[in-house]
Amino acid sequence: TPGVALAGILGASVSGVTISGHAPGVQISAGASLTLSSVVIDGNNAAGITVVGSGSSVDLADSVVRGSIAASPAKGDGIDLGPGTVAIVEGSAIVANTEEGIYATGVGTKLAVSSSIVTDTAMNSSGNFGIGIDVVTEATAQIVTSFIARNHEAGLVSAAEADLQIEQSVI
Repeated sequence: TPGVALAGILGASVSGVTISGHAPGVQISAGASLTLSSVVIDGNNAAGITVVGSGSSVDLADSVVRGSIAASPAKGDGIDLGPGTVAIVEGSAIVANTEEGIYATGVGTKLAVSSSIVTDTAMNSSGNFGIGIDVVTEATAQIVTSFIARNHEAGLVSAAEADLQIEQSVI
């Protein structure tokens, strides 16, 4: 079960806590919006943060998402964004997750990463992936003043008509 689950609620916030050992750590759905600040999301199954359902969003600031592990057949992404969702990641560390540090997919999905690091993403149990940021299937992403390195397969992947903008960052 999720450590924090939010469905259809706008404007909620969580700060100054550690969320550990859940599946996933945080789940946002049904158009909900959540601000996470100064949180540690550590060692969760399937994903650190999952955002699903068009209109759902997360704003992650000054936080750490680390050590998410794959729970078969799910991935162990740090942040997993479904179609039509939004994530703003500022001043945060997305480190040592499994398969993808941040995964953004689908029409209308928007990801903004600034002043953050995405590092040390590991491959899955099949020996695949290990991607820092994966933007696919018409999702859009803007990466600014961030450090994306030491990921097993690639720092950034953009495919299937995705739109990726990178400024003043190290890949």
